[in-house]
Amino acid sequence: MPVTWMATVTRMYLLDAEGYDALGDDFNNDGKADIGNFGVDVGFVGVLFGRTYGNATRSIRCEQIGTPNFPGVKFVGGIQGAKLGGGNKSIDADASVFSSGQRGQYGVSSAGDFNLDGLEDLLIAAPGQTWPAAKIEFLGAVADGDFVSINGLQFEFDTNNAISSGRISVKIAATDALTAQRALLDAMNIISAETLGVSSLQSQNQFPAPLPDTPTINMLRRSYTPSSGWVTSSTANVKTTEMTRQGVSYLVFGDPTLLTNKTFVLPQDLNRRNSSGKRVLKGIVFVSGYEKDSGPNDTSPDEAPITSVAGLGDVDGDGFIDIILGAPEADFINIIAPEERRQSSGEAYLIYGNSFGLNAPTAP
Repeated sequence: MPVTWMATVTRMYLLDAEGYDALGDDFNNDGKADIGNFGVDVGFVGVLFGRTYGNATRSIRCEQIGTPNFPGVKFVGGIQGAKLGGGNKSIDADASVFSSGQRGQYGVSSAGDFNLDGLEDLLIAAPGQTWPAAKIEFLGAVADGDFVSINGLQFEFDTNNAISSGRISVKIAATDALTAQRALLDAMNIISAETLGVSSLQSQNQFPAPLPDTPTINMLRRSYTPSSGWVTSSTANVKTTEMTRQGVSYLVFGDPTLLTNKTFVLPQDLNRRNSSGKRVLKGIVFVSGYEKDSGPNDTSPDEAPITSVAGLGDVDGDGFIDIILGAPEADFINIIAPEERRQSSGEAYLIYGNSFGLNAPTAP
């Protein structure tokens, strides 16, 4: 029977009535539709597994989800201020209750079967979650023996087939900036993301990004925890800059093991391996491309966290369900004409479903 969620900061109410639910798909593959909700101020997402609850109106506390009487799974934000599930309360900025007629729950959504493994997946926004990022800029020529350190691994530029003990060779036929950038990127790609401790390697070489035509490598740290000095360089011609981005969205892959009524902490439990080497919870983290605002003198673009998530169906007709993420505070910046900046014009990211890499149903 359809159910409707109403949520306050401290309590959740399960009502036997027609109305809107934020999930509505079979997340744990037990053959029944599930629903989800959240407390914006407490960083909590609860998924109540579909079952017969009878016709009576019931009220439950958040912590009761995942008990024998209310089977389900709980997700909790991993840092203070993460605001897990915190979508857009655009209907009433002061409202503490979301009712069936208010579609303020944009921070939690079904993702459909994104990776086509036969299980429904879940999208959860965490607009307050921060994430370490860095960039490596090649400002000039490098010399044999110069090195870049990334999470303790040292990559040494090598022109004579001889490097210092314990370092990783970056063979270069020439020492110019573009050659050095491409060689370092190739050397980093040979190492697994888990060993290197980075994700989302991106090469930029031409105007307008970066400006002016500076060969650059952008990356995210694989761990959400910051660590000062995790990217360094031995030469002034290779500049390393660490930064903090704010606002993420989690795509959690459905799994029958969720029937065990667990509580997961995001992002700590996502893709973490247990003592047997198996991943505790499979999924993907999408990180906003905008830096966290460090104060009134910050010259970087304003922070623009992901606050809205939704499944779309198969937009491109390839058989995979697609998803969309929204960052309504993103500024449009014309790098050629900076005065034409449009503040909070917003950005939306359409992501096509796929089974590449860890998305594959058989991925470890």
